[in-house]
Amino acid sequence: MEYINELFRNALVNENGCDSIQSFVDKLIDIVEDNRVKEYLLKYLEGTRQLHDSFNLDCIDGSGQATSPVQTLMGSDGQNYKFYIRKVFGHFCLYISIPPDHPLNGKDYDEVENATFCGKDPNDCASRWVFGWDYAHIDDCTLMSLYMHAKHNPLTLLDMRIINVELINREVSHYVDIFARRQLM
Repeated sequence: MEYINELFRNALVNENGCDSIQSFVDKLIDIVEDNRVKEYLLKYLEGTRQLHDSFNLDCIDGSGQATSPVQTLMGSDGQNYKFYIRKVFGHFCLYISIPPDHPLNGKDYDEVENATFCGKDPNDCASRWVFGWDYAHIDDCTLMSLYMHAKHNPLTLLDMRIINVELINREVSHYVDIFARRQLM
């Protein structure tokens, strides 16, 4: 079990790349007996690799975290909404910045559905406000949940949500739509 602990720490410390995560998940696959859990672990690994590749999460920002380049999505209100993904301590976070003249600019995160963060956008010092969502909730599969559940009760992993490109793209569209509707009110 100490080897699993070492692989987990390495995956957490080297979270900018997928190789250490691959080693960790491969070892979990070796020790787990249930084939459904093995398949789930492979899906987790595939989703993580897709996110790293699609959003270029192998680049490291000034804080030492894996952060994607900023992308832009135009809302139905004709405004550009900027977004990026960050990987923090083994879980993914989504950030969407709103235009400076948006009615939610400067508002608290509890004014936006499921948001867990708000503040000035560190990528745009102008005056953009950013809202954030983390994917480290009880039903989200993270490095920590893999570590804890695989060691103690691997079958509980099957109920957890795998974070992948499809989910992130759906969430970006959903929240940009919410922001655009608020802008048009």
